[in-house]
Amino acid sequence: MTDSNQLTSATYILELSFDAVQVTETLQYRIFTDAGERCDELGHGPLAGTFNFQKNDQIIVQIVGSAESKPGLGTIPEFDYEIVDCTLVSIKPPGDQDLSFFDPANACTAISGWKTDKPVVDPENSRVTITNSTKKPLLVTAEEGQWKISGYLSVIVKLNDKEMNKLYFFDPEGSVGTGGWG
Repeated sequence: MTDSNQLTSATYILELSFDAVQVTETLQYRIFTDAGERCDELGHGPLAGTFNFQKNDQIIVQIVGSAESKPGLGTIPEFDYEIVDCTLVSIKPPGDQDLSFFDPANACTAISGWKTDKPVVDPENSRVTITNSTKKPLLVTAEEGQWKISGYLSVIVKLNDKEMNKLYFFDPEGSVGTGGWG
């Protein structure tokens, strides 16, 4: 994502999204630059399939929840959600590297401190979307390495007259610097 020779840090947005009525537990995830350009995993080389960052890059986590009315109802659903917990778990390969992108000694990164945007209502599709963003970005502290990053999000979804406890997860791979490949 960033050139390994680049000296300045970059800011990225990790967008995690769910639908209030989805029956699967998988979060959709996408990464964007702070200018809104979508970032893809590396397509080739030793780090293919990873999102690549550099030390001192910052990552803002955004949770995007949405709900829509059943087709034909034409009403806007009453929708809200509360983030109970959001945690990233780094799983490193054997070797001498930090336990995570964000902490040399801790594989778990709990995310707290959220700010909520005003709900966006799309009356044409009877859809409501609510975005929560971290108040403080996560700082990439690792010099280099590779990790499987498992992310877990537990929320209380409030949809019309129902309240549901939900758990969602995502499982990308990430790397920092050269990923240990010199």
